[in-house]
Amino acid sequence: MSTRLGGSLITNPAEVRTSSATQQAPLGAYIESIDGRGFRYVQNGATVMVFGNVYQSSAESTNHQNLVPRAAAVGDTDIAVTLGATAAGLDEYAGGLAIVTANAGEGECYTIVGHAVVASSGTLTATLAAPIKRAITTSSTIDLVRNPYKSVVVAPTTVTGAVVGVALHDIGASEYGWVQTHGPTAVRAGVALVVGLTVVRSTGTAGAVEPATGETGDVAANKLGYVLTGVATSEFGAVYLTID
Repeated sequence: MSTRLGGSLITNPAEVRTSSATQQAPLGAYIESIDGRGFRYVQNGATVMVFGNVYQSSAESTNHQNLVPRAAAVGDTDIAVTLGATAAGLDEYAGGLAIVTANAGEGECYTIVGHAVVASSGTLTATLAAPIKRAITTSSTIDLVRNPYKSVVVAPTTVTGAVVGVALHDIGASEYGWVQTHGPTAVRAGVALVVGLTVVRSTGTAGAVEPATGETGDVAANKLGYVLTGVATSEFGAVYLTID
């Protein structure tokens, strides 16, 4: 059995290189090892994780944004919205957020506990972790946002979500486990890497990193860490992660 110090510090590195079919910690939970490496708890998507690859949050559903809600009073414990032309799976947004984006109650952000399966264009009623703080009207608009650590996917060459970490275990499809977000680890190189360079997600090889030099826009702005040793193209090498 491993020893935990202070509830968020692990002394047994093997503890973060396991996975399970059932959830063992809150999605997004953060822990550190005694050598300063950091890890986040995630649920994998539909494909087995590949060690050393970069992973991101699932792509947003634009048909679940700018939704018309049912009016809700201060103290209510659920939010009901009419979906666009995309269905919602059971508890797809559990652990995620309902954000009031405009008009009455705008700026409020509510954590979703759960909801039923809802067909496209149907009404989704989400149970909230805390009561409504400011009244919502039918003139308000609501975005549903998944927990970024739920159903994560290998980072594609086109940005469709936020990077959440690097795989350090072959987590099975839909299983739960840890990805690394801080400190030294092995990462796939999309192109040759030189010591000291800052790296970003690759725009040429899914799941890999490449130098930030020459990249622009969202890719360049989301730096993942810096190179510790020279790495040849398509090989794995040491990168110090700074995602967290």
